[in-house]
Amino acid sequence: MGIDALEVASLLSQIEILPMSMVNLPEVMDIERLCFPSPWSKSSFEEVLTREYSHAYVIKGMHQGKYRVIGYICFWMFLDEMHILNLAIHPKFQRQGLGYNLLQYSLNLAEKRGIHWATLEVRKSNYVAISLYKKVGFKPVRIRHNYYLDNREDAVVMEKIIGKKGGDTHGS
Repeated sequence: MGIDALEVASLLSQIEILPMSMVNLPEVMDIERLCFPSPWSKSSFEEVLTREYSHAYVIKGMHQGKYRVIGYICFWMFLDEMHILNLAIHPKFQRQGLGYNLLQYSLNLAEKRGIHWATLEVRKSNYVAISLYKKVGFKPVRIRHNYYLDNREDAVVMEKIIGKKGGDTHGS
């Protein structure tokens, strides 16, 4: 069940992107379970929050009178590479540009830190996510066969050059 246009307008005027913390994990875990057939464990998120090269952000907004986590992104940055691990927006708030904003925020942060390229894997059947990634300049570069353990689904590996070279793929 979606939300009405008035609630979307109210939410979008009050969103904020903040570093994820342990306090956010209950809401993050709720979204994770709603969005993915094989959700990450709480310990996976805790590990992301404790690794030096890991980064995680939440997008928060007003919903039902409370300031809540409505999405998140987790990624690694090391050397000149960013690897996106996980991105989700609560199903009630999908297709409102929030995933795009969160992804763009993270790519801008990576560029400011001297990162030159970004990679990710996405389920071959996740057309909505693939479309989002293409919208910000990611290009599919190969298939990882039987990548997802729950159903042996293939993953599409996508890459993006960050910075002056724009949407070219790494090594092209």
